[in-house]
This record gives sequence, C-alpha cells and structure tokens, in this order.
Amino acid sequence: VSHHHCFDGINHIIYYGLQNIHIPTMNAIMLSTTFLADKYVLSIVVIALAALLAKYIDLREAMYLMIATFCTVLIIKGFKMQYHIARPPHMLHILGHTSFPSGHTSYITFLVSYLYLRFHALWSDRQRTTLFTLAWCLVLFIMVTRLYLGAHWLTDVLGGACLGLALAYLCYGLLNQY
Repeated sequence: VSHHHCFDGINHIIYYGLQNIHIPTMNAIMLSTTFLADKYVLSIVVIALAALLAKYIDLREAMYLMIATFCTVLIIKGFKMQYHIARPPHMLHILGHTSFPSGHTSYITFLVSYLYLRFHALWSDRQRTTLFTLAWCLVLFIMVTRLYLGAHWLTDVLGGACLGLALAYLCYGLLNQY
C-alpha cells in the first residue's frame, strides 16, 4: 500500500531530491545520528534514566517512565501493523516493508517530550528554553536523517513526530493523575 495520493508528490520530490545529494561524510554523520534514535539504543537510555530517577528523584517516576515507554513501543508497533504503507524503494528490502510511522522519529519525539513534560518544573526558565531547543533540534535532525537515508517518506516522519508527541501528552496526562 502506498501513501494517500495527495501526499505522493511531496513525498517523491523530497525522497528523490535527497537521494541525489549523498556525500560519503554526510552519510556517516546521518547513520551515526539516526542510530541514537533506534528503539534498542533508546531502550538502554530509558533503563539508565529510570535507574537515575529511582536513585535520585523517586521510584514512582522511574516506573512511570518505564511503563510509558513500554506502552509507546507497543502502540507504535500497532500503528505499523495497522498501516501497511510501503517504504521508499531504496530501503524496502533492507528495513522491512512497513514505513508509517517512522519508529525512530516516534520514539525520540516521545522520549524528549515526555521527559520535558514530567520534569520541566525542576529547571529555571533559561534551562527550560535551552533544553527544549536542544531536544527539538535533536528530533528534527533525526527526522532529516530518516529522510536523507531513504528509510522513510516525509509523511512517515511527520506522522511519527505527531504520534510521539501525542503519546507523550497522553502518558503524561494519565500518569500525572497519580
């Protein structure tokens, strides 16, 4: 299944445009950066963060982070199973067939958004602004890496960012009640 026809034009323009500008040094940078948002790498990061939360802040916060992350991984996987949208041709047989939403984008957006929502009150206004800016620069850069590497269509990364943000707010809202 392909994307809805109304997005095919922009998806193809961006995909084929980026595929024509590959530079070896840039390829290495993009591969290294996209690796940071891999679900296995982020799982290790979440476990480490949960350990730090349990030790220095609150065991409950550590559990919330673990539960929210686990639920997010399941929901993103469910979306991929529900929407059988084919990857761009370059990566179709390397990464598997399901493209929507971008898991890398969903995971990193969820993690930085959830952490910001849960802990922004601990920081000064200046720290909040700096952390928010850095976090969203990372999210945007991950989105660009997924497009540059040919792993996703534009609609995949935009959908992944929206889904990650929605899940962060949902988890925050649900867990903030306790």
